[in-house]
Amino acid sequence: MPIKLNGSTSGSVELDVPATVSGGDITLTLPATDGDANQVLETDGSGSLDWVDKANLGRLLQIATDTHETDISSNNTTYVSCGPNVDFDILKANSKILVHAHVNMNTSGSSGRARLRLRRTVGSTTTTIANADEALVDYGNDGIHVQGVGFNFLDTHGVGTAGTQISYHLEFSCNGTNGPITVNNNGIGIITIMEIDA
Repeated sequence: MPIKLNGSTSGSVELDVPATVSGGDITLTLPATDGDANQVLETDGSGSLDWVDKANLGRLLQIATDTHETDISSNNTTYVSCGPNVDFDILKANSKILVHAHVNMNTSGSSGRARLRLRRTVGSTTTTIANADEALVDYGNDGIHVQGVGFNFLDTHGVGTAGTQISYHLEFSCNGTNGPITVNNNGIGIITIMEIDA
């Protein structure tokens, strides 16, 4: 039997149940408040209802990208910038950032080893979040050794305040022998970020 609730001046709202209720009688207990905007009712499986934030896992919040085409060379074990750098303000606290980063590296020596790292800066704190250590190999064409190196990385940055600026950038170094290592030669260095709702 439905329950009909009349409006104070006009109209009504009617609550009804299915003709057959499987599992016997059900008691649902409503929450003590009216919840916040965009929240939904959630059951604990035992009849108690409460307001919770609506899940938006995987929802794309923003995309940002930066490219760099200028050659940068180093014969040093100290890391230096590769060029591309993405600065942006996060749109949601504790979101996740999918980072795609890629550069071309080469050396004209008989061999070479290049090191690449992806770094995140928030305020005055810079953190290395991914590393690659690549041997550049001879493809046998003109003695120049070229290789694409990069990352696809899902970063849980942990920043709890929307509007906070985050920066992602690439750095590289050479092992100091058979260099110099050059990046962005015969290609473009790129970083693309996608902020997704966590």
